[in-house]
Amino acid sequence: MKKVAKVLLKKGREKPTLARHPWIFSGTIEQVDDYQFAGQICDVYSHDGKFLARGYINKKSWIACRLLVWDEQKTIDFAFLKELILKAKKLRDEIIPPATTAYRLINSEGDFLPGLVVDFYGDGIVCQFLTAGADSWREELVKILVGIFKPRFIFENSQSSQRIVEEGLEKRVGVLWGKLENPEIEIVEQGAKFAVDIAGGHKTGFYLDQRVNRSLIRSLAKNKKILDCYAYTGGFGLNAALWGAKEVAFVESSAKNIELIKKNFEINGLDSFPYRALRADVKDYLKSSDETFDLIVLDPPKFARHEGEVEHAKKGYWDINKLAIERLKSGGLLMTFSCSQLVSWIAFQEIIFTAAMKAKRNVRIIKRLCAAPDHPVSVYHPEGEYLKGFLVWVS
Repeated sequence: MKKVAKVLLKKGREKPTLARHPWIFSGTIEQVDDYQFAGQICDVYSHDGKFLARGYINKKSWIACRLLVWDEQKTIDFAFLKELILKAKKLRDEIIPPATTAYRLINSEGDFLPGLVVDFYGDGIVCQFLTAGADSWREELVKILVGIFKPRFIFENSQSSQRIVEEGLEKRVGVLWGKLENPEIEIVEQGAKFAVDIAGGHKTGFYLDQRVNRSLIRSLAKNKKILDCYAYTGGFGLNAALWGAKEVAFVESSAKNIELIKKNFEINGLDSFPYRALRADVKDYLKSSDETFDLIVLDPPKFARHEGEVEHAKKGYWDINKLAIERLKSGGLLMTFSCSQLVSWIAFQEIIFTAAMKAKRNVRIIKRLCAAPDHPVSVYHPEGEYLKGFLVWVS
């Protein structure tokens, strides 16, 4: 085992660690000994010297330690990491639906590997090493993935703000193993085809977490006029078109994504389907248009990245939900989402309540919406449940 740093917590600050929460914040630490580099393995002790857990440490980050084991006899090494990845594979083997070639294999804390994201795209793999700890094991992790899965390529897309701003690491984008001639690849999701840019797209290229909700819209779309807001590459609207929608309008601010929406309609044989891909700001569009729809999807980007942005984020969610509710016909449906971890379920439901009140419409919650099951949440880390949504009926 590599040299281990020793972390001593302040008196009375061990409770979350005893409850197996995987984060230790810098403000709870009394002392660190033998620290050599960001991502180093560390042992965490209570103020009275009792061993608590083992993980990674990065003194540059406000989440100073990310924990992996609570048993002093277990080491963090190649065999340990391989065992966790095999367990993640076993879960996916049981839950990934047929005719689906893109899914999440490793969901960071949800698979007990903090800072590591591994997604399958066809016969290749896209990784994100979001923390110094995950980054320090890059070579070993690539060897494990190659050995188990024999992918055609492994591509790294580590350019999130978490890695750069919070962890103090450099952006890294490129092929780690194998060959990849073109970063735009085609995937299949429960029979629907999508062109995905794994180098320049959001996250690892596609919002894999929304798979179950894209599937849900199939059962709701028949004969409906649909508006897909913050459309990205058209996942919701395309599924609606494939499953009987009358017409679909997309609102997306990126010209590049507008082109991918058009391409996705072509590769699914929907060239003649009545759709519109509008390049516009969603809030501006909803304010300026008096057009009404049978179903609207609101899937905005993260509005709150830290505590100081939460109130502003709530106002942003309130604005767009009010405007969307006003654009729905009586008996219309709204699928609305927040991917802001810091906005709770209760807070998001209160936002929908306020939006409904201001729009002077009767609104009923039909269903809660969350991430696909290949994005598991550890019971010890409820913060992992970042994606929250509601399906509501507006009359």
